[in-house]
Amino acid sequence: MPAIADDATFAGDKLSQFRDAPTYYGWFNGKLFFNMLAQATDASADPDSPMPKFSTAKILGATGLGNLKSASFALQ
Repeated sequence: MPAIADDATFAGDKLSQFRDAPTYYGWFNGKLFFNMLAQATDASADPDSPMPKFSTAKILGATGLGNLKSASFALQ
C-alpha cells in the first residue's frame, strides 16, 4: 500500500489547504472512491422489488460526483 504522501492529488491539495499547520485536517480521494463505487455491482438487489433499478455509474455521472478528484478541509 503506497503512502498518502506519494499520492499526486494529495500533494497538490496539501500545498493549498494544509499550510500554516492546521489543528485538524481531512482529505478524501474522491476519484479512487467513486471509481471503485461505480465498478461495484449491487449483488443484494432483489429482482422482485417494485423499485426501479439504477446504475451506480449513471447516478454518479448525473450528480457530477464521478468527476470529483478530491476534497479537503482544514481547521485552525
